[in-house]
Amino acid sequence: LLSTKNGFMGLGERGIGGAKCGATAATAMIYQDPNSGVSKLVAANIGDARTLLVTSKGAVKQLSFDHVPDQVVERERIERFNPNPKQPLVRF
Repeated sequence: LLSTKNGFMGLGERGIGGAKCGATAATAMIYQDPNSGVSKLVAANIGDARTLLVTSKGAVKQLSFDHVPDQVVERERIERFNPNPKQPLVRF
């Protein structure tokens, strides 16, 4: 599967998408609020992983939003922490 010449599964060093490649994660947890005793759901994501809640009746609710540089707000957040403003971190 891994070839030093062709990268992972022949996809090259960065895979398909080049600079758009990255890591993603999504998680959800149900916990009991210690003050009220009510069960609560918390969800989080990084990158373009999405967290959805699907009810027993089939209704779908999106619990998280993608963190992708295609969105102006996310691109501005990334560039705000850029140590070298002359070289943008986000390239298309």
